[in-house]
Amino acid sequence: MLSNDPIWLQQKNRRLLLELIVILNQLKVKFPNNLNLTNKIIYIKASEISNLEQVFLSPEGRQWIYFVYNELKNSGKPNTLMHEYAGWLGINQSEVLSYLIQKLDEFVLTLLMVSGRSVHERIVLKFQISFLLPGLNLFSKISTERIFSLEPGEAIEIIYSSVGAKICSTQKAGSSKEMIFEKLESSSLYSFCIDSVSEVSRINIRGREHLPRIASENKDLILKQVKVIEKALAYIKIFDDSIEQYFKDIRNSFVPLQAPEGALPSSSNSSIDTMFWYSVTDEPMLMAEMIIHEYSHQRLFRLQDNDPLLDPSIHGSGWEKCEIYSPWRDDPRPINGVFHGFIVFTEASRFWMSLIKKGELNQVELEISKRRMAMLVLQLNHARESLRQSRFTAQGEIVFSFYGDLLTKELIPYVNEHRLADLQPFFMEHHDDGLPSGSSILEVVRKHKTQWMKRNDQSK
Repeated sequence: MLSNDPIWLQQKNRRLLLELIVILNQLKVKFPNNLNLTNKIIYIKASEISNLEQVFLSPEGRQWIYFVYNELKNSGKPNTLMHEYAGWLGINQSEVLSYLIQKLDEFVLTLLMVSGRSVHERIVLKFQISFLLPGLNLFSKISTERIFSLEPGEAIEIIYSSVGAKICSTQKAGSSKEMIFEKLESSSLYSFCIDSVSEVSRINIRGREHLPRIASENKDLILKQVKVIEKALAYIKIFDDSIEQYFKDIRNSFVPLQAPEGALPSSSNSSIDTMFWYSVTDEPMLMAEMIIHEYSHQRLFRLQDNDPLLDPSIHGSGWEKCEIYSPWRDDPRPINGVFHGFIVFTEASRFWMSLIKKGELNQVELEISKRRMAMLVLQLNHARESLRQSRFTAQGEIVFSFYGDLLTKELIPYVNEHRLADLQPFFMEHHDDGLPSGSSILEVVRKHKTQWMKRNDQSK
């Protein structure tokens, strides 16, 4: 039901590029006397579409467009998102727009590199801290301010090496016109890298991942994670080869997290497609579930770009009120959160059932697959009950019914037929109150809901 057709992402990308042009025009009007900014905007708008896509449709570019849009829309008025972003940066909210305009220099430098095109007007680029070149998987660790002053006709040359790259002016050599970059670790089989460097990967404000990141200096661990993700995608190919193909065709970034004991949480963000925050694991099958989970979230967010699925006249955005039961969390959750969980964990259950049937697994792998599938299916049954009183749009009703039918007609019968509910629980989600106790999956899942009902003073 969630389309693997890349047209979903292409449609969103086109809208983002249109938003980029609108934002640049607004900045030009807002700061008419800033000739340097004007020249950079002219350079960006004259760039080829393919270069704009590579640079501004990266996670860093998506975040930059989203944040600048918020700043311009709110015109300096109080805004929770931008207030928290300012706090994370250590600046006042009134300084955020200036910071984002300065950050535009990173995008201009990257465009200069990928296009090889010289500037027609004088441009001054300033860099004050370490940064990632958007869309290039190259990062700098500068600790002092660097200024590039590019004159008309001057371009940037990039010289690659096995460990990174060096850039320099095509007209004038020297330390003032040179900068060294290191490579992010990436896959030779797929179009993904491991990113613990960029601002978008590290930021932990509201709505973003709060778990500590694995430091980029931990190279051995990061190299191992590249191999784990590659093996995970090989498992995913058994389930759906179009998803595996997506990770070959589209650039994606994985952000490794230090997971809490006994859990493997992961996350994604509706405004940052192609980036996955995930818990470090040595087990490719568990990594595969996290990928299926987060990729399904992203596809569902894209679907909701065109249709909210939940009736907005009844539920608003579906995110404001935390009031219904979720089998994956200990606190009351918003309707949209449980709805997302119902969809993405059904996709994960389908993945596990596919592995059980077609994966030619060894005994240990088979045991993990059965326990994870049964755990999810029983939790999904409770999630569906939580959502029964929700009001959907016409398209939302189709989606909810589709996944409800999968649960009723395929997943639950398989679990019942093979008595998988009697197996030992296998948690990946994190529970603030500690893992629910019990000897079987059925007992644990039932007990979790019963305790939640008592804690929140609700009857069955």
